[in-house]
Amino acid sequence: MDTHMQRDVHNRADIIARVFNIKVHEFVRFLKQDKTFGEVEASLTFVRYYKSYTLHSITGCKCGFFCYNLWAEITEYMDTHIQKDVHSKPGITAIVLNIKVDEFVRFLKQNKTFGEFDIYLYTIEFQKRGLPHCHTLLWVNSSDRIKDPIDIDRYITAELPDPINETELYETITSCMIQGPCGPLNEKAPCMRDGKCTKHFPRPFVDSTFFDREGYVRYKRSANAHHTTQYGQVVDNGYVVPYNKRLCSRFRAHINVEYCGWNMMIKYLFKYISKGADRIRYTLQKAESTNQPSAAPPTTTHNRSENEDICAINEVHNFLDGRYICLHEAAWRILDFHIHHRHPAVHILSVHEENMQQLLFNGENTIPDVLSNPNNSITTLLAWFESNARDAKGHDLTYLDYPKSYKWEKSSKSWSRRIYESSKTVGRLVFVHPTSGIILPTDATLSPKGMYIVSRFAYRTSNPRLLWESACDKMKDDYLHTLKLQIPDKNIASAADIIEQQLLHDLDNILRSAVPSKSMGDFSLPVPSADVIGILRNRLLLEELSYDKEGLLKEHNELVPKLNSDQRSVYNTVVSSIENKKQILMFVYGHGGTGKTFLWTTILSYFRSIGKIVLAVAASGIASLLLPSGTTAHSRFKIPIDLTDKKSCDIKKRTFLGELMQRTTLIIWDEAP
Repeated sequence: MDTHMQRDVHNRADIIARVFNIKVHEFVRFLKQDKTFGEVEASLTFVRYYKSYTLHSITGCKCGFFCYNLWAEITEYMDTHIQKDVHSKPGITAIVLNIKVDEFVRFLKQNKTFGEFDIYLYTIEFQKRGLPHCHTLLWVNSSDRIKDPIDIDRYITAELPDPINETELYETITSCMIQGPCGPLNEKAPCMRDGKCTKHFPRPFVDSTFFDREGYVRYKRSANAHHTTQYGQVVDNGYVVPYNKRLCSRFRAHINVEYCGWNMMIKYLFKYISKGADRIRYTLQKAESTNQPSAAPPTTTHNRSENEDICAINEVHNFLDGRYICLHEAAWRILDFHIHHRHPAVHILSVHEENMQQLLFNGENTIPDVLSNPNNSITTLLAWFESNARDAKGHDLTYLDYPKSYKWEKSSKSWSRRIYESSKTVGRLVFVHPTSGIILPTDATLSPKGMYIVSRFAYRTSNPRLLWESACDKMKDDYLHTLKLQIPDKNIASAADIIEQQLLHDLDNILRSAVPSKSMGDFSLPVPSADVIGILRNRLLLEELSYDKEGLLKEHNELVPKLNSDQRSVYNTVVSSIENKKQILMFVYGHGGTGKTFLWTTILSYFRSIGKIVLAVAASGIASLLLPSGTTAHSRFKIPIDLTDKKSCDIKKRTFLGELMQRTTLIIWDEAP
């Protein structure tokens, strides 16, 4: 417009159409080139770069940097253009956040907020509602690694600042870093599910920072600080999101900070930093009848009469693979800002068999022309062979370490030695499936004759048993986390044998699905038990076998000496009958306060501590609450409410409840009819 001395853009509709057409094609190309999986593998390359396997040997920090609609740059722009809704201007939001993110990373480097670091990565995440935010992960150098829990307090705090001495920081924290309020203060908060906060707020008060058994940090939270929100609710340190004082003071935004140990870092890379966009599965179906009145509710399978025909749904025909793109993500991609960014660079190295490399070409070239051009068949692997043949200085480098000292020239498709030896470029092999038949060397060098000298294989090992023993505990972490979500009221950590059997079962299925088919027994590894596999599929069995056996045994040893003579007689009769596999029906009668519940607790603690299934039920809900893990008899045994002579318990064969009843050793029924 400036070249043609035009001011009104509406007068040049042809220019607008051409530019918009280019942008649309560029926008669609960005959406198609989803590199989420490649970003995950590139991130994991950094983990391999630090070859360390102890729990806290890798120290890092993860930061969530959220765009703030009250930043001066955004408010000034909105006031200048007489705009009130920041979501109506996604372009300015994207530009300001991109500048802030670059400034954020530069500040972390120069200010050394968490110490010196050479490796970092970040991902921009978008929401359907709300402003975008940046997730950052830092690898701190060994000299600044956190070794003791008390050192974390220098970098991360979860307490309200002093409102007098730290006035600006106090305003930022109370406006940006308070969760909710939720929990007892607001049971209708968006984060509430089944009466509990999904983010586990409010957090309990802690006198000092410490690491829990899983390696996560429990930050110091004192009980002597309070703040009154604009809605009149009083919150304490239990609602404060962990933060860094320097970062929040500098950027005046929501910047949550967490310490990362080894286990948490690897999961954060996989499940959060590079998780990609949320996806759903949905179908579109035409209206079943156009003659229905508009006020009538839509017909569903629930309100149909028995004579009506059920409409057949073709899920294959109606399936759509869609993705929601919000305004802020569209603006970010059109402006060509980074969605993923990492430092140092990761160079992808090809792996293939002889004459089995991929050839990429566009539609304008013919296949004979592509095959006749020798440059098209050159890969990083073939060029690596040629480079080692002419340059003996790289013989001591593995294929993965080659990019550190040699640079890949795309134009000539060859390796050239770097001028600066201090390059931190990291190599990454392309994914090779274990069933492809390729023996993949991860630590391989070339001898002067050009032959492989392989010291370790990625998918073959000389000692599978040693590999299993060293990696078993790390692989069980995800199973432990999943079971905790499914059964939150039980101490799943004590069911180590069940979790190990589930891991063995999944590994055995993977081996059996490979070509050729293998099993755990073929590698002299433990074989999953058939009985435990049935338990894993039955949640009711899993709940009854997931008690803390050590804790129950300790409780039993404390309760037994306190039994009186009558209680001891009942206890011995029950224990001896089960040990002798003798079925008995015993009725215990006693007035209130004679110790019946104490007796039931002692018997339950004993049998559950040795892995037996004991069902504790009661006729009323109040009585069931007094029994450890007790339920009502109607709920457990499916007893009908309107009980008659012709009705029975609704327990069917080959069901989870039926299998639970078959495996039950003892039933304790309090207030039996």
